[in-house]
Amino acid sequence: RSTQSRSSAASDVYKRQINECQDIFKILDQFNYKFPVEDIKKRWSILGGIKETLELAEQRDKALEKEKGKFLESMVSTQDEFKDNVENLERTIGGFFQHCDLKKHEEIAKIVET
Repeated sequence: RSTQSRSSAASDVYKRQINECQDIFKILDQFNYKFPVEDIKKRWSILGGIKETLELAEQRDKALEKEKGKFLESMVSTQDEFKDNVENLERTIGGFFQHCDLKKHEEIAKIVET
């Protein structure tokens, strides 16, 4: 499972929980329940902290997706380079058969020396 899908699932859970808490506060507000100042500060502090956390997670997911793209591009480039190297080796090794006649060793040695 990708980081983004895990983050998105966690984000959905937090959003649902935030909405449930907000609904409870709305009901209490309808009954004119007076919250202590400290509780009001905690309420908004917690909601703000969750929001900041969710935003940070979203930013990190985007950054990770960009990095993933860069690594995939690099991997494709490296694979292409490796493929080229293997093809060059195949051509080189394929040419070895022409040098297996021992009777022509002096001729081959001259070719190598030049």
